Amino acid sequence: MVAFSNKKFILKMTKKGYKQTKQHKENIRTSRLKIKKKLGFLNSPETRKKLSESRKGKHHSEETKKLMSESRKGKIPWNKGLTKKNNPDKIKPTSEKTRRLIRKIAKNNGYGKWMLGKKHTEKTIIKMKEKRAKQIITKEHKKNIGLANKGKHPSEETRKKISLANKGKKCSEKTKKKIRIGMIKYIKEKCGGMVPMIGKNETAILDTIEEIYKYKIIRQYHIKKLGYFVDGYIKELNLVIEVDEKYHFDFDSKLKEKDIKRQKEIEKELGCKFLRIKDNLLEENPL
Repeated sequence: MVAFSNKKFILKMTKKGYKQTKQHKENIRTSRLKIKKKLGFLNSPETRKKLSESRKGKHHSEETKKLMSESRKGKIPWNKGLTKKNNPDKIKPTSEKTRRLIRKIAKNNGYGKWMLGKKHTEKTIIKMKEKRAKQIITKEHKKNIGLANKGKHPSEETRKKISLANKGKKCSEKTKKKIRIGMIKYIKEKCGGMVPMIGKNETAILDTIEEIYKYKIIRQYHIKKLGYFVDGYIKELNLVIEVDEKYHFDFDSKLKEKDIKRQKEIEKELGCKFLRIKDNLLEENPL
């Protein structure tokens, strides 16, 4: 133990509400370390166990947590930026023996299962979402995640859980757009391109319009920013042509809500005019 010769100082320390200065704390730490080094003193396993048990179930107060957080602010962790590749001397790979020991301790103490059967509160879920939204995942990180999950498939039980968790949830328009663009990109990379579905009378109708009005119609025009394909597009007129089959209409022969939304998105993006033609036009009005 560190001996204090000054009696006044000892009395001052024992007074209620006394706070040690940073310098004083540092001095105590360094002096204790010197004594430990001199004597080669280390706590016995029995003492460590007693210390561990005495602290069990105790939690720091919010005030203490804040003080600890503030004291660590601005300090750079010793292992920041260090990896096994760039600094093999400091970051040594964990041996198989150590891994086995960690697994054994975790199994005995039930680590990894502490949230089993429990649910996060709404407040915690919001906090987690906000934290993830601020995180920037690099392309390299995404690639590593993809490689790590390659060949892995969720079990039937996990699929059911995911399905139940997503039941009743609807994707936002932003998410739908991302999914569309991602799927088109994936098909192009894996299959060399994609051909959208063409209606029964679509080609004949567009050919007829080309013949009468003498304008070149770009077939299956791809609006990359939105991830949509339109049946036809006349660049000179900035005109989009859609040939609608029966399934685009409801029981009252009105255009479905999703098609109206889609049209508005395209009009906003291209600033174009829209021409909708029913698929059975030529059947009802043959030339």
